[in-house]
Amino acid sequence: MKKKVIFSLIVVLLGVGLVFAGSILETRERKAQLGPQLYNNALKAYQAKNFEEAVALFIQAEMSTKNTELEAKAFYNLATLNWAAQMGDADTIINSYQASLRKDPEFYEAGFNLELFYEFLRQAEAEMVPVAPGEGEGEGDTTGDI
Repeated sequence: MKKKVIFSLIVVLLGVGLVFAGSILETRERKAQLGPQLYNNALKAYQAKNFEEAVALFIQAEMSTKNTELEAKAFYNLATLNWAAQMGDADTIINSYQASLRKDPEFYEAGFNLELFYEFLRQAEAEMVPVAPGEGEGEGDTTGDI
């Protein structure tokens, strides 16, 4: 009798385990389908010029997939959109391009745009160099300022 109870308990536990494993697989499958769907919705939002919605959807798409190519594209589009729409700060844009390259080191466009963004920052910084007092004033200025 004791052996039958133990055997029955094992069968029940295995059944629960299989149901649990099945629900995990089902969740992974749903997640695998959700990522591309969110990504496509983000592209549609971008085309409709709903930039804030597109940013949110790219983030959700990246978080909802295990497909590294899709993750790389989501990070890339997130960075590019933040830059183009002037929505994100420099660190956010740089981090997004870098994340894209971590997911796909061969993603040429991400590397190119990252370097382009660094150059953009260098130029912007060069243009913002403050002029020292007296510099840039015409010759013969006799105001007495040193």
